[in-house]
Amino acid sequence: MVTAIAVGKDGVSRIVRFVCVDSESYASWKGFLRGLRERRLFGVQRMTPDAHGGIVRAVRELFPDAAWQRCVVHLERDVIDACPTRAKRAAAGRGLHAVFDEDDPARVRALYQAACGVISSLSPDAGRIMEGAEADALAYLDFPEAHRRRIRTNNVQERTNREIKRRTRVVQSFPSEAALVRLVGAVCCEASEDWSSRRYMEPSAIEGLWEREAAPVPDPTDEQLSRARSSIIALSGLDEAAMAA
Repeated sequence: MVTAIAVGKDGVSRIVRFVCVDSESYASWKGFLRGLRERRLFGVQRMTPDAHGGIVRAVRELFPDAAWQRCVVHLERDVIDACPTRAKRAAAGRGLHAVFDEDDPARVRALYQAACGVISSLSPDAGRIMEGAEADALAYLDFPEAHRRRIRTNNVQERTNREIKRRTRVVQSFPSEAALVRLVGAVCCEASEDWSSRRYMEPSAIEGLWEREAAPVPDPTDEQLSRARSSIIALSGLDEAAMAA
């Protein structure tokens, strides 16, 4: 089962579509997203799915005006998993938290680039993941400050998927696809009803979003990168000798 959750102009989250697919392939995702367009989903400003190649390609084809945001939680997991030892995984995790705990866009970008170098010394594979993900991971910085912590992860989607899995495990085996769709539909209706009583975002933070002009975040200077590197090393609990080990 694949699902889509959207936040409207009223700031309320809703499950706007769910379907059963054979696989998470490009063709399946394209069909799913085409269904959203046919249901008149428009004005999409940003999407935050996982980094599955099929959905990335489908989103860019069917919603070319939407910003692509790589979920920073998934990125953190991928980077940490690429580190070879427990100590290096812990250090990489602390470094990434230092990046995403910062709010100032220029500071975030400087810390991210500094973290790429520090984490590359812990694991070249982890460093390559970070370098390749920079533009997508920091896309949230182009949005208003009130949005950033909400849009940089797909935690709401993850929690919904966990609830779907919990409810379907009880049944274990479904007699038909229709039976599965009925159960998941009930779960999705319950979630949407629960969300209807509160706002995920304040409407005032959404007004004017479609006319926004994002202020470009300049590349960090050498001095900013040097300070950011020192911060990442200190917050990661590392020293130069440990990084070379």
